[in-house]
Amino acid sequence: MEYPLPLAAAAPGGPLLSICVLTYRRPVLLARALRSIGLQGLPPEVEIVISDNAPATEPEAEHVARILLAACPPAQWRYDRNPPGGTVLTNTSHCLARARGAYLYVLHDDDYLLPQGLDTPVGEGGYGLSGGQAQRVAIARAFVRNAPLLLLDEPTAHLDPATEADVLDSLRRLALGRTVILASHSAAAHAFAGRRLMLSGGQARMVRGAA
Repeated sequence: MEYPLPLAAAAPGGPLLSICVLTYRRPVLLARALRSIGLQGLPPEVEIVISDNAPATEPEAEHVARILLAACPPAQWRYDRNPPGGTVLTNTSHCLARARGAYLYVLHDDDYLLPQGLDTPVGEGGYGLSGGQAQRVAIARAFVRNAPLLLLDEPTAHLDPATEADVLDSLRRLALGRTVILASHSAAAHAFAGRRLMLSGGQARMVRGAA
């Protein structure tokens, strides 16, 4: 997973950009992630921060990092091993806390589970993506097109509650200033702002109010 996270201010004399690389006992994927950055000629304004959840008894990821980053100035990268029992959340938190840049770029080794990493083609219908990822791609397309009318047919079907909440939150932002027609069996989607028309037993009934 990758996303830029602007911070309030850089550490005095620190880099402009920190690339946080999160890894979980998967040295092969870590190697792919590091090579994707382009380690030859890394700009001096960039630092790499590797945050590893592997226990000390599994030093493979650390060895990979030291080999691949050997040509980079020591001040431009660091490898940190997190306390035992960490999660994705704690790994991310540790890495962000250690970063010194004015901007952050979070690179997750899960991005390299795909056969060609970030270069893996994604076809129509969300091939190679989970349901939630495919829904987000569709929403992103709608943002880019800036269409005045949106027709949403079961936009959160087959999603778990947490992913559904994220998708609906994105759709609320997308709906601002647009006409939206949303069809859904989801109770969570019924809370979408605006008027609601309920279809039951072949009859249509208008439900007024926020829901």
